[in-house]
Amino acid sequence: MASSSSSGSGYVKLMGMALAPKTLAKYSQALDLFLDFCNRQRFKAMNERDVDRYMTLYLQHLYDSGQSFHLGACAVFGLQHKVPWMAHHLNGSKLALKGWHRSSPSVSHPPLTWELTCLLSVWMAVRGEYDAALMMLVGFDCYLRIGELMNLTVQDVAMANDPRIGAAYRGVLLRLGKTKTGTNQTVTVESNDVAFLLQQHVRGRKVNEKVFSVPQTRFYTLMRQACCAFGLGEHGYTPHSLRHGGATRHFLQGKPIADIQFRGRWSNAKSVRTYIQSGRALLLLTNVDSDVFLVAQDCSRLIRPLYHYLLKLASQQH
Repeated sequence: MASSSSSGSGYVKLMGMALAPKTLAKYSQALDLFLDFCNRQRFKAMNERDVDRYMTLYLQHLYDSGQSFHLGACAVFGLQHKVPWMAHHLNGSKLALKGWHRSSPSVSHPPLTWELTCLLSVWMAVRGEYDAALMMLVGFDCYLRIGELMNLTVQDVAMANDPRIGAAYRGVLLRLGKTKTGTNQTVTVESNDVAFLLQQHVRGRKVNEKVFSVPQTRFYTLMRQACCAFGLGEHGYTPHSLRHGGATRHFLQGKPIADIQFRGRWSNAKSVRTYIQSGRALLLLTNVDSDVFLVAQDCSRLIRPLYHYLLKLASQQH
């Protein structure tokens, strides 16, 4: 079989531009692996039915060898992208994907509460990891995805009296250059404490600097270590638990679904309802030690003075 770059003589560059560059790269890589498999097996595709059969065999091979479901899905979607007219001829492949998905249900990561978020954040700040600590608070308050947090620059933060938006705006506004549902979106920092800490964090810095300089892998590591320090390691909290937690908290506080959807930049209300419904259920499955929760409550009430003290202590030590 031919390489993915030439599969489908009608493929043109404009078709590739319909996808995000990272998605296109994932599809192309997965499709190349499928084609390598076909070449090793000496498969000869004479028609669409043959291609579907070979893809089905490839998916079974991936499943049996312990490969990821994501790799198989990218191979199917990559084939559909490169050869769109094949979409209605991949019935066997899609059925195999469905079977794989049902046999390996996805793991739901529970939402964090505001109290636990503050506790984990303070744990990081005590250790001098201030960027990661503030990432926790901003991610929760603004329902931010990890990529949105990592891509924020100082220029993306607008404060009161910012000449770009006029004197009428009195809060702290974040510009999100790239999100899952579009470009150039915004979200307001709602918590006064988080807004204050973020303003202190970016004041006087160059506009093109990243707001948070901690590497993504380091952030994951710190979050995992913080969770383990308080006996929360088994719950499977991830950075996405911040976004999930912020939305769930607002719902529990009685905020309308429409407002949560707008704030979280979801494309439809149905997704938000499912998201929050699972969030409430997952909260009830978490087991948090009562003493840990009491300390977490104290952290959430005193988050601003705690940060002020820790930053002052760090400056004295330097």
